[in-house]
Amino acid sequence: MVGVAHESNSVLAIDLAGGGVVAACLAGFVLLAVVRSDENSKQIGVLSSAVRKAESDLAAFRGVCDRQRALLSEREGELARSGQLPAQTPIERYFQTLSEMASRYELNVNRQHPLSPRNYAGLLEQRYAYELNGTTENLLKLFRAVEGADFWADIGFLKIECRGGAVDGASTDRTASLTISLFSALPDDGAADGG
Repeated sequence: MVGVAHESNSVLAIDLAGGGVVAACLAGFVLLAVVRSDENSKQIGVLSSAVRKAESDLAAFRGVCDRQRALLSEREGELARSGQLPAQTPIERYFQTLSEMASRYELNVNRQHPLSPRNYAGLLEQRYAYELNGTTENLLKLFRAVEGADFWADIGFLKIECRGGAVDGASTDRTASLTISLFSALPDDGAADGG
């Protein structure tokens, strides 16, 4: 009986040791799961925050994109309206504008008269001889204003001379002879002669 009791105690000790190991493992797993759960919760919180920020950024980018598309559409419309050649040159309005510019820059218009027009493929160039006088600085201001104007005009031929024949450079009074070209679309019945 003592042998059986001893054997029973050995089995019991082994069972207890095995149970202790299993309990320790289970406790470790539970502890690891709890610690991991806290880490996972933190990571899930960080990822959720990042997703919310990304969604907010995406909504902002879509708003900016929509505004840029609207602005692009508006600018394309403006370009289509302003970039087209007029069907007929509004000569009177152009020369009123040129006279206003000359007056603004204290220049005197001596003469203006039409020259022969030139036709190109789809383009009519109506040319005018234009002569004015004033200071060099004011002449240059007018030329810049004409080049930057929103109408279809350009300065072609240009010759600047001192008035009164002064050659020493002391006189700032100059006479400018130039050709102003006014452009419009060539009417369908006009033939392009290459002018």
